[in-house]
Amino acid sequence: MKRFNFVIVVLAILMFVFLLSCSKGREYESQVDLLSFQSFEKIGKLHNDFMTNVQNNFKVRESVKSLNARIDYVNSYHLNYLENCSLSQFEKETLGQELERAKNLTDVENIKQLLTIKNEARKDANLESLCSILDKALDCKCIDEFEYTALTRIMDLAKLSFDGLVSQHELMSSLEKMKKDWISNKYKIDSKAGYISGYAIAISLASMNWWEENAEAGTVESKGINVIPVWVAADAVGAVWGAASGAIGSYVINDEVNWESVGWGALSGAVAGSTGVVGKVGKWLSNIL
Repeated sequence: MKRFNFVIVVLAILMFVFLLSCSKGREYESQVDLLSFQSFEKIGKLHNDFMTNVQNNFKVRESVKSLNARIDYVNSYHLNYLENCSLSQFEKETLGQELERAKNLTDVENIKQLLTIKNEARKDANLESLCSILDKALDCKCIDEFEYTALTRIMDLAKLSFDGLVSQHELMSSLEKMKKDWISNKYKIDSKAGYISGYAIAISLASMNWWEENAEAGTVESKGINVIPVWVAADAVGAVWGAASGAIGSYVINDEVNWESVGWGALSGAVAGSTGVVGKVGKWLSNIL
């Protein structure tokens, strides 16, 4: 009898261990299937590397006279830096193409046009508003309802930022909440959603951190509060535009989305947008005789 009871106890223990290992295995597999926000943060870090290179090394060239020529000059500077980045040749080629596609966002007026309402007349009729782009992204299921709401919120914050009405604390808090909510959604790697908002939120947060670490960029005060420099807003707008428009284009052409290319689109849009309004580059671009 004692031997029988002993066998029962051993079997129970083995069954418990087996069930526990199965549970942990399923949990591990579940975690492996999920999109990691850290993968988007790598793009945000690369964005900051581009900005640091501009801040520390860019030299204006007064012999370049027209706005378009100066935009091309800035884009060539980015492309030269790209060659020294630790990326594969394919990644460099893809990012180079995206930088070329986004280069006109270096003109801050184009960034502002992206924030106009969808039916409003714009200076550049070929530049579709972000509002319209997000509607299309939702229609083709490149984003879900959460992303649509989050990206629209980023647009609203950017508009307020251009008017000097958003504090550093408010923007950072909003972005951190978006990140937390994004993670709680538990997007899967093979999901059709989660990527565009992931890139936009990560790059926007990285931009905020870069600004805090580069105090020489200056703090703008408005109505007694520290407000976000416009290049942080330009970063966010450029990232949303680059990711969303790239995803839609990929879907229309291939009936599916290349999410890696979407990441490079988000990065290039943010780099172009912020470069055009930060420090010496912004002054140089706006000082067209």
